[in-house]
Amino acid sequence: MKKFFCIIIALLTLFFTAGAQNITGKWKCSKDFLNSLGTAYVEMRGYYKFKKDSKFSIKIHGRGLRFGRGYKNISKHRTIYINVKGTYSIAGNTITTTVKPEDVSCYIDTGLNAPEMPTAYEADRRAMAEYNWKNNTYEQGKSEAHFQEETVKNELMYVWNWTCEPVTVTKKTLTIGDKVTFGR
Repeated sequence: MKKFFCIIIALLTLFFTAGAQNITGKWKCSKDFLNSLGTAYVEMRGYYKFKKDSKFSIKIHGRGLRFGRGYKNISKHRTIYINVKGTYSIAGNTITTTVKPEDVSCYIDTGLNAPEMPTAYEADRRAMAEYNWKNNTYEQGKSEAHFQEETVKNELMYVWNWTCEPVTVTKKTLTIGDKVTFGR
C-alpha cells in the first residue's frame, strides 16, 4: 500500500513539474504589455523568466521619457529599470503568482547631475542664481523620479500578481488569461 501511495505522489509530482516546464525559460514582454504599465517611456523592453524551481523574475528597461503637452517631447537621458522576483504555481491550466512589495525594485535615472556649488571666488549673484536654478531643477527631477519609483512599487502589484489565471503555452507564445501575451 505504501508503494502505491509513493507511486501516486511521484506521478503527481512529475505531472505538476511537467506543466511548469512548459513555461520555463525567458519570455519577451509585448509592446502592449509594456505600454499598459503607464510609465510614458518610449523605448521599453523586458522579459519574464520562469525557472523550474517555481520562481520567476521580471526585468524591464525603458529609455526616452515622453513629456510636455501631448507628449510631443522625448527626453533621451531619463531611464527606468524595474526588477521583480516572485514565485509561481501551476495547477491544471491555471497559473498563480505571488510577489511581495519588497521583491519589487525600481530605479529611475533622471539624467541630471547634482550641480556644483560655486566657490567663494565665483559666488556673485549671477553664479548663485544659476546654481539655485540648477539645484532646484535637479531636486525636482529627483523628487519626480522617486514618486514614479514608489508608484511602480505600490500601484502595479496587480500586474505581477495573478490568481488562477488560465495559461496557454505554444512553442512561440505564452498567454496569461486576457491579461498578457509573451513571445520567445
